[in-house]
Amino acid sequence: MANLFDQYEQAATRSSYATPHQHLPEPVSTGFINASLEDDIPIFNRHRVNYNPKEPITHLKAANNFLVMAFTSNILNRRDMENPNVIDEVELPKSVDDRIYNIYLDPTGSILETEINSTEESKFFQASLEQYVKQLFDVGKDKPVAVTGIEFERIPTPSANEYKYFIIVTTPGRFYQFLGNIPVNAEAPIFQHVFGSYIDEPERCLELPGNFGYSELRFYHDKYKGLPKSFAWMTGPGIYFGMIDVTGQAGHESVTIDTKLIPYPRDEHQKGVNPVGLVITEFHVLILFPDSKDLVDSSDNPAHLDKVLTKQAEYLFSVGKYIESAETYAQTQASFEEVTLKFIKLDNKEALKTFLLRKLICLRPQDKTQLTMLISWLVEIYLNQLGQLKEEGEEMSKKYEDYERVITHHLQHENHNNALEVLSKHNDVSLFYKFSPVFMQNIPKQTVDAWIAKKDKLEPKKLIPALVQYDHERYRTQVS
Repeated sequence: MANLFDQYEQAATRSSYATPHQHLPEPVSTGFINASLEDDIPIFNRHRVNYNPKEPITHLKAANNFLVMAFTSNILNRRDMENPNVIDEVELPKSVDDRIYNIYLDPTGSILETEINSTEESKFFQASLEQYVKQLFDVGKDKPVAVTGIEFERIPTPSANEYKYFIIVTTPGRFYQFLGNIPVNAEAPIFQHVFGSYIDEPERCLELPGNFGYSELRFYHDKYKGLPKSFAWMTGPGIYFGMIDVTGQAGHESVTIDTKLIPYPRDEHQKGVNPVGLVITEFHVLILFPDSKDLVDSSDNPAHLDKVLTKQAEYLFSVGKYIESAETYAQTQASFEEVTLKFIKLDNKEALKTFLLRKLICLRPQDKTQLTMLISWLVEIYLNQLGQLKEEGEEMSKKYEDYERVITHHLQHENHNNALEVLSKHNDVSLFYKFSPVFMQNIPKQTVDAWIAKKDKLEPKKLIPALVQYDHERYRTQVS
């Protein structure tokens, strides 16, 4: 006979082919994913760099294995992580109150843009503002607002006479997109050709409520020389995430598709605590809080999501968070047999029960065999737990000398011998007088033996009511 695991797996296989005319999605793998058997490279790894900064770091960016740091003294420091001993250092000209507001590093790690807050704009870089800067667009027409993110990319085009660009700009609560063409022979600043078509137009942007005064924009590049694949914008209500598409699928005024708002994964102790930064990878967004880091899966690919959840469940199990591990495992396609074997080995069966309950909820009404298997197993677990509670209750009653309750419990279940055994070990003779009539009706010989053993403590006249209950005809054979 097949064991319970085999029956469950066989039922799962049958149910997956139960409706041949139904359109089935392409399988995400050749079978159940068992992450414990995979030799995967870790998503993140960490190692120490022999470097101690002499002053506080205000900003840090990384791209293409280059690391750039900005310090309180307005000094920029760039290092190639493949040659960490080689350091490029630049000191920015500044007035007394100038400070670096933000830095932007391109995907190649070779181009850095620096945004400076200055109280003396006319002396910026010791020259007039107009000599170095030309205003192209004002995102603060209603009121002054900080620009928190700027990203731009060139879109491939067959034209030999012009380039096409898209630019994404963010403020603490707004998300702007600009698209336009630039002649090949255009003079600097070249982006005036992009922004110029938006100056006299009604302002178009995505505005999210509840900003906390700052935000952060990040692009993910699959290859550093290629177009970005996705973006993440850290703002008040959550992470605004989406894919970058330059084929026109999003329309003539946008390059973002499949966008969604991912709420921050805050625990109870994190309520009211705002994030301070984020990093985006191919499948994840790493959110930095003042006292913790949270990893959010941003992919809708079932195989990728399943793999992430399996890894998370493994980690929770390894640190002893078995209930959380069971809840996470139940959301994966990990082998039913392997997962249940993990939890069976635990002394506490709550995690196993949690896993089975979560799996039960996910089953369809037509999965009758699997439903039967899981329900039978859960009933067995509940009965075992009830038995344990019963034994614990008896032990607790004995511990606190509540013998009367224990005796009553045995008698209610017609365990007369067990009840008499408890009574015989107890020195409260009043219980003998109380329960002896019941014992004489069911086990008279054993009852009389117990009386004889306690003859020095019992008063015979108080046992008369019990003797009256003796059924002579019923126990004639026993007496003779």
